[in-house]
This record gives sequence, C-alpha cells and structure tokens, in this order.
Amino acid sequence: MNDNKTAKLLANLTFNLVTGIQEMHTRLANKLGLTEAELRCLISLGNDKGLNNTKVADRMHRTASRVTRIIEGLEEKGYLTKGYNRKDRRSLSLTLSRKGGLAIHNLEKQYLDIHSEILREIKSSQRKPLIHTMENLNAVAEKKFRRTKFSTAH
Repeated sequence: MNDNKTAKLLANLTFNLVTGIQEMHTRLANKLGLTEAELRCLISLGNDKGLNNTKVADRMHRTASRVTRIIEGLEEKGYLTKGYNRKDRRSLSLTLSRKGGLAIHNLEKQYLDIHSEILREIKSSQRKPLIHTMENLNAVAEKKFRRTKFSTAH
C-alpha cells in the first residue's frame, strides 16, 4: 500500500474512532445532565484535589476563561466545589463534590467495562502490539495536531 492510501486509511480509521468516542461522550453527558464540555472538564479533573482552572484549562487545551465558565456550570449542577487560597483570593482550588466523585467513579467503571469488552474482541497476542502502536500514534498525533493550523480553503 502506498503512503497516500495508507494515510487515507489512517485518516478514516481515526475519524471513525473519534466519532464513536464523541457519540459515547454525548450519551454519557446527557445521562448526567451535563454538556459535553462539562463532561470533559469533569474527566480532566478526575480524582485530583485542589486543581485550579489554569491547570484544568491546560489539560483540556482550552483557555482559562472558557474553562471558568464550564466550571461555573459544574458548580451550579453540584459536581464540584470551589475554594480560595486565604493568602491569594485569585488562587482557585477545585474539588469534586460527593456527586462529582460518584460520577467520576461511575465513568471510570463504564470506561473500564467498555475497553474490557473491546479487548475481548482482540486476540491476546495482538493486544501488546496494539497498545504500543496506539501509544506511538498518540504521541505523534499530539505533537502534530497541536502545531497544525487547519485551513478550510482548497
């Protein structure tokens, strides 16, 4: 297979994978009464305690001002609480509420279940090479996608 055909196949495979993941995130967000951005933020927070909005913005690859609005929505819905540093009121500390912690726990379980089901469909001898290849793809794609400015003009 030549490089152009391989690139096209890779593009189609990754598009299908991303689309499937986005559809799953949409269903999970709807189930929790969240927007997709709020779900991504909740997942980015994970079980880490005391993160600030700048750190979450870095994890989400969004601006701090955009993440601040998302965080406000999560706080209003009872998924997290904000605390402030006594010495510096500008320093925000985010912590999952009980509701947020339960949501993360359930999301992690669902993710594990889904990926366990996927692995059951893949021969055990193919799993380690698959993980290695996906790690390489992820590392290269992370670097490339962060640098690339996409154009809609042809």
